[in-house]
Amino acid sequence: MFCGATNCPLASIFLSVELFGDGGLLYFALICGIGYMLSGYNGLYASQTIVYSKLKAQYINVRTNAYHAGEPGPPSSREAGEETERD
Repeated sequence: MFCGATNCPLASIFLSVELFGDGGLLYFALICGIGYMLSGYNGLYASQTIVYSKLKAQYINVRTNAYHAGEPGPPSSREAGEETERD
């Protein structure tokens, strides 16, 4: 759960080994990996930026919680000069 909330899989694995011992290292790593993949691009820290996609081999520049903070997202597929009217 800590891994999904903070988007820090390595720190979560090290923390789990420190707390519970190294007997279940494979299980800790597996669960942290699944939690990291399922957490999406939301996180505990609003200033955190995820630069590399979790699902595809490409660079992205996503700020966690940007959508919830009301910040504009990346440009959409529409042309840059085209403006739309909002109701």
